[in-house]
Amino acid sequence: MTFKIAVPRAPGTVGLITEHVTPKKNDFYYKCHNCGIGHTIYKFLEIVAPVLCREYALERWRAGENGHSNYTKPDEVAIARQAIKISLPRISELDADHAARKYCEGRLLPHTNRLYFSDSFGDWVRGIDPTYSTVPNDERIVIPFLNKSGELLGVQGRAIGGSKSAIRYITVKFAKDGRMFFGGDTVDYSRRVYATEGPLDSLFLDNGIAFAGSEVGDVVRRFNDVVIVLDNEPRNREIVEATREAIEAGYQVCVWGAGILEKDINDMILSGKSRREIQDAIDRYSCSGMEARLKWSQWKKV
Repeated sequence: MTFKIAVPRAPGTVGLITEHVTPKKNDFYYKCHNCGIGHTIYKFLEIVAPVLCREYALERWRAGENGHSNYTKPDEVAIARQAIKISLPRISELDADHAARKYCEGRLLPHTNRLYFSDSFGDWVRGIDPTYSTVPNDERIVIPFLNKSGELLGVQGRAIGGSKSAIRYITVKFAKDGRMFFGGDTVDYSRRVYATEGPLDSLFLDNGIAFAGSEVGDVVRRFNDVVIVLDNEPRNREIVEATREAIEAGYQVCVWGAGILEKDINDMILSGKSRREIQDAIDRYSCSGMEARLKWSQWKKV
């Protein structure tokens, strides 16, 4: 089936040009019969209607499909992901004097039933994907990245040992063809979403997620109402630049006010602030566009 659309000719010419949108290989393709140019429907919308293109991509993701096309991942891929079981104890199940549980309780972390522990992280990872030969075999808190169907896409391991040479966070991706973020299994798409860098910070927020090293835009563009919440470190060049980039991309960003002294959400909790106070502060400091640029320029001078 081919759909015909009529568009005006260039100024100074007469009549309409007939163009076609045709299904091909599980996708739709646009072709102009005046100049011969052709694109996927996603690329066509990206050029002529960027806002509509973003909505189109969002709908594709919500349908469990690729945001740039109509291609749906084969069932066997989903089956392979479902076969990955987290054969590890949850933090909430560990003995009260266990180092990992004591660390989480010391940081006042909620929802510890969403976190796991491995005393030989490298071996556990290689039991799923043997190609990760360089992942160290140490004790780590295991933070799973699940999608809405509960499929395991990857994990992040947080070191808890006393070795100063240990890499604090190691992120491992099992699903090579998917975008992963923490909280994909619990997020409510119909409500405001709060996107942090670190998964542990996101646990304190109602409807929080964490992009955890993934490209910010790849994660947050799928949500209608999202606030990007980065650390309150105006002297950290990487965070300052990441905040600027998020503002320039048009997202809502939390630009922390002068009254917030702690560097991240967990430190705010440890200082005595409640989760409700922090969430209210994020809403209060969230902004975009020109307002965000002005507040960012003031914040980075603190």
